[in-house]
Amino acid sequence: MMMKESARHEALRFIRDEHRSLAAVLHALQFLVKKLERGEAPDWTLLGSIIHYLIEFPERLHHPAEDRLLFEPLRRKTSEAADVLDRLQAEHEAGEERAVGLSTAMSQLAANAPDATAKFVAEIERYATFYWAHMSTEETIVLPLAERHLTEDDWARAAQGFRANHDPMFGGDTADEFEALFKRIVRLAPPPIGLGASDG
Repeated sequence: MMMKESARHEALRFIRDEHRSLAAVLHALQFLVKKLERGEAPDWTLLGSIIHYLIEFPERLHHPAEDRLLFEPLRRKTSEAADVLDRLQAEHEAGEERAVGLSTAMSQLAANAPDATAKFVAEIERYATFYWAHMSTEETIVLPLAERHLTEDDWARAAQGFRANHDPMFGGDTADEFEALFKRIVRLAPPPIGLGASDG
């Protein structure tokens, strides 16, 4: 008989799964950037799907849930690492600016603007570098802090909230548009990133 997963383990699993999903999409984007740097033509369908996912999923679902279900209860329990939480929350709030940067860089690339490829590559590298550092800080500092200070009630609320948000890469029946979009990315991306099949 399988033991029921605790709320703490469930909430932490959701957060880490969402991070892995974002990491997979970032890897796909960096793979495409390397092809661009080699002079290969952009795969506009795949590139557009990836940029749309990175603009929409973190800002509409993942970051608001972290702010509400992880950062807020942590602030009520402890002042430890308050400066780290302040920085991470500020990075969440700057999401629209990052989204504009991605959209602008892609639009310029599509319009074949002067130096558009170099600017797009630089923008993607800035974006990816930011996200790797951001997620690493959350996983190495914030999650261990949460495990020390949050109560079972806190974890139960977090698990319930993240369950509603659950990234379609790892299951869940909400956020249908993201499920469809992620499946499209996996279907379009070449191995080893995705399946590399035709979009049909």
